[in-house]
Amino acid sequence: MQGMVPLSGFGGVPYSAVRKAAPRNILDNSDFTNLVAQAGIGGNHGTIAYAADRWILDSGTVSYEAGVGLTLNGTIRQKLEYPPTGETSAFVGMASGAASISYADGAVTITSSGGVLKWAALYGGVYTETTKPEYQPKGYGAELAECQRYYRKYDSCTASVQGSEYARLSLNYSPMRVIPSVSFGKLVGGDNLDVDGAAVSYYEVNATGISVLRVTGTNGTYVYAVKNVVLIADL
Repeated sequence: MQGMVPLSGFGGVPYSAVRKAAPRNILDNSDFTNLVAQAGIGGNHGTIAYAADRWILDSGTVSYEAGVGLTLNGTIRQKLEYPPTGETSAFVGMASGAASISYADGAVTITSSGGVLKWAALYGGVYTETTKPEYQPKGYGAELAECQRYYRKYDSCTASVQGSEYARLSLNYSPMRVIPSVSFGKLVGGDNLDVDGAAVSYYEVNATGISVLRVTGTNGTYVYAVKNVVLIADL
């Protein structure tokens, strides 16, 4: 009948010849040529050094050139929130030099002596260098959204004045992995001046926002902004 698709496949093509979707890369922030690094390359998330978001810098140093890759002299590691079960295959793509990659105990580890990393991937199932899927970048926006489940940094946030001791912070965000720990940088008061000696003594936070701040030491100066707000929900 006209318009019918043959049961053997699409348009007469056997199902075996229809292109299948590539296996899912389990890793976050895996494109080292276009990295998410909210704390900067080699920056700290609290007291822990990170090469970039989701990649703990276990040892050594890193440097970065956008569009080229991450130069690694040492070891980086990514903990997985949902470690895969069964057999897995891990791969690392290089712009230059060499690196080793392994998966064990719910984490992927990459070690190199000066190699430039282009990408990394972890797949469920068994693949070899000749049968591994082609690496597919997720795109910076998708990677940023995944990374911000674990870590977020705001250079400045506005607050509506509730008095010299209280402010309501206008900070809402997409859900983080868990309720994050929070640190606050400088407080800003009248005439856009730093409020010397002021500190946040109380706040209300959940996985999707911070609502109320209590500020001490303001000496009657109203706080209307907070600089360098950092939220950490890393594994």
